[in-house]
Amino acid sequence: MNTNSEPRIAFLFLTREEVNNITLWENYFHDANPDHYKIYIHPKDQTKLRSSLWKSPNSTVLRPIPTTWGTVSLVKATLYLLHMAIANPNIQKFILLSESCIPTTSFTTLYNSVMKDHTSHIHWSYGINLDRLKIINQSMKTSINSGQWAKQSQWMLLDRKHVETMFHNGNPNTKCIQFLNGFQYCPAADEHFFINYLLYACKCDPKSFTNKPITFVNWNTGIQHPMLYTVLDKKVIEVCRKQTMFFARKFAPLSLDKESIDFILERCTKSDDNTTGVESIQDIIESNPEEEIILSSLEKQILDLINSKTIHHISKDQLEQILHILNIKQIEEEIQAEDIQEVIQVEENSIDQKEENDEPFITEAVKEEQVEQVEQVEQVEQVEQVEAMKEEDVEDIMFQMEKYKMEQLVVEE
Repeated sequence: MNTNSEPRIAFLFLTREEVNNITLWENYFHDANPDHYKIYIHPKDQTKLRSSLWKSPNSTVLRPIPTTWGTVSLVKATLYLLHMAIANPNIQKFILLSESCIPTTSFTTLYNSVMKDHTSHIHWSYGINLDRLKIINQSMKTSINSGQWAKQSQWMLLDRKHVETMFHNGNPNTKCIQFLNGFQYCPAADEHFFINYLLYACKCDPKSFTNKPITFVNWNTGIQHPMLYTVLDKKVIEVCRKQTMFFARKFAPLSLDKESIDFILERCTKSDDNTTGVESIQDIIESNPEEEIILSSLEKQILDLINSKTIHHISKDQLEQILHILNIKQIEEEIQAEDIQEVIQVEENSIDQKEENDEPFITEAVKEEQVEQVEQVEQVEQVEQVEAMKEEDVEDIMFQMEKYKMEQLVVEE
């Protein structure tokens, strides 16, 4: 039995068939801590689910109930998803998603953000679609006035305390069922039910909600349907990150290469337009000729080691930190000091030898030979020093670089 009590997020997929960009979602959950989420999917057609994601221990595929677009059946399917998820006491956040949704940030960014926030995120407005309100008031014993009538985005994030108002002993409570009955003939009931139930029927404090979307939708189409994206628009991803929207829709199945997936999931440290301010090592060297980026042979060895491990991007500050950690300059100074001391020692030994043997003083030819020997010793010692660093310090280099890469994955709020 799993006794892990870490808070989790429930991902509630309401789909017709397979999720459009399933490879992206597979990568998204692959990067996630499995103790931090659960997946529930209500597909209109179960036979169309092909991904191994739905067979994982963290996923539950619901036996679908009949649904029709624009009817109260979508509210019932959503309540079904919530009913299944709330049975897990560790789930604290419930996110509703469609098959055309894609993530716009990493799971870690989402998790760290929403777990610090104790509100539900529902985007709503008052006084819209009053013709629907008329239908509701004719069906319900109590009336909602036009100033109270709210319309919402159905793609929402609910906090557990709000979901609990809908259920008793794991099933929809009497109040929820009675309120739902009033929406039987309301067009697009999923655009009205949850926010009106929570604010009007349950009298939840409006301050316990954040009135902003968590999912980006582009309605600037001139028609009654949102924009359908058939290619990845990186500007949409960037807008979502600036406005703290963790998902976007509607996206048709996209042809996403690894670079695009890494960009969406914040695995990259450098965007195409270099907006992150992170430069490659070569960029630093070529674009800063006026700065003192003078690389010794030993430093170049280190850079070769770094690049050989496919770590291609590093900030100038990080490069300096790594070189400082490895004490490169100190090592070079020690090598130079040892070389100088050895030259002095060779000369002193030669002089002592001359005095002992009373031989003529060292000739220029002998000096040149001794200097050549010293240079050979220098080269051997430097090669040995580099080889020693390869063996002793490469792991430290890679640890620091991987730490840096992970730090780049965190988006400042």
